[in-house]
Amino acid sequence: MYKHGLVFGKFYPFHKGHHYLIKRAIAASDHVTIVVCSLLSETIPGVLRHAWVHQAVKEMLAEEEYKGKTADVLHLDKTVPQEPSEHPDFWGIWTDLLEGYLTPAHPAYDALFTSEEYGFQMADCLNCKHVLVDKERLAHPVSGTLCRQYLTGKAGTHPEFTPFFQEYADLHTKQPKPFQYRFVIVGSESSGKSTMTETLAEKLNAIGVQEYGRTYTDQFPLTGIQDFYILLQKQLHLFLHTPLEAGKNQILICDTDAIVTQTFADLYYPLREKEFDVLAEKHILSYKEHTDLYLFLKPTVKWVDDGTRLHEEYREFAAQRIKDRMDKHGIPYAEIDHPDYETRVAIALDAIFGIIK
Repeated sequence: MYKHGLVFGKFYPFHKGHHYLIKRAIAASDHVTIVVCSLLSETIPGVLRHAWVHQAVKEMLAEEEYKGKTADVLHLDKTVPQEPSEHPDFWGIWTDLLEGYLTPAHPAYDALFTSEEYGFQMADCLNCKHVLVDKERLAHPVSGTLCRQYLTGKAGTHPEFTPFFQEYADLHTKQPKPFQYRFVIVGSESSGKSTMTETLAEKLNAIGVQEYGRTYTDQFPLTGIQDFYILLQKQLHLFLHTPLEAGKNQILICDTDAIVTQTFADLYYPLREKEFDVLAEKHILSYKEHTDLYLFLKPTVKWVDDGTRLHEEYREFAAQRIKDRMDKHGIPYAEIDHPDYETRVAIALDAIFGIIK
C-alpha cells in the first residue's frame, strides 16, 4: 500500500483503460493525485475531460471498498513540451510541474501509475516507484486515438467508451431521436417544474424527461464547477437521445435546459472559468434548434423547502436571469405566472395545443 499515488495524462478522451488505471491507483494508495493535462489545440475541451475524470473519481470513492481513500483531480492546461525531443529539459519541466502539486498533507509521491514505458524515467525523476498497469492493453484494448476516430469518420459506440465519452460522442455524431414535438420547462427553484413535467407527460401521453440535477444531488454533493459540466452534458443527452416508447405520442416534455443549469451555476459558483459558459451557450443553441416551445414557470407558487434548495430569496433573481437569457437567444416561450397549480397546467396545455393543433 502506498501513501500517495500519482496518475497523470491527457485522458483524450477518458476511456475505460484510463478508468481502470485510476482505479488501480486508488486501490493501492491512501491518497491519489490525478492530473488531467490539456492543450488549447485539442478538439475535446480539457475542462470537460477534467470534469469527466473528476466525476468518475467521485463515484469510485463512494464505493464501499474504497471507504477512507481520498483523491484530488487537478487540471493542467499550460502549454508545455509533450515529447523529450521538444525541449532539452523535458524531464525537468515535468518534474517541477508534478512536484508543484505536492502539499504539506501529501509532501511526496510514493508511486507513479502509468501504462507506458516513459513512466520509469518519470518515476526516477520524482524519486518514487513506477507501477506499470496493463501495458499490453489486455484488460482494456483501447486508445485515445481509436476513440477520437468515432468523432470524425465513425459514429456509434465502442465497449471501451466510458459513459461520459459515449454521451459526448452521441451529441457530436448522432441524430436526435425522432420526436415530432419537444417542449422544455424552465423556471427557478420551487416553481413546479418537476410536477408540471410529470402532469403534462401524463395528460399528453408523452415522454417526460426529469431534471438530472435532482437525480445527481440525491447521490453526490456539489463539490465544484466540474459537477455542472456533468449536469450540462447529461441533461442535453437526455433531451436529444431519450428514446420514444411504444404506445406514446411523439412528444417529449423536458424539465430543465442549459439556461437553467447555467443560472444555477451562477448561484453556486459565480467565480468560474469562462469555458463553462462557452459550453453552456453551445448547449443553449442545441435546445433552441430542437425545441418547439419553452414553458417559463414564474415563481408565483408557494415556496417548498425540500432540504436541497437554496433560499427562497434567490427565486426572483434566478427567474429573471432565465428570462433574460431566453430573450437574449430569441427563444420562443410561454410565460406562466398564475399562482394556482391547476390553472398553470391549463395555461401550459393551451400553449402546447397552440403548437400541435
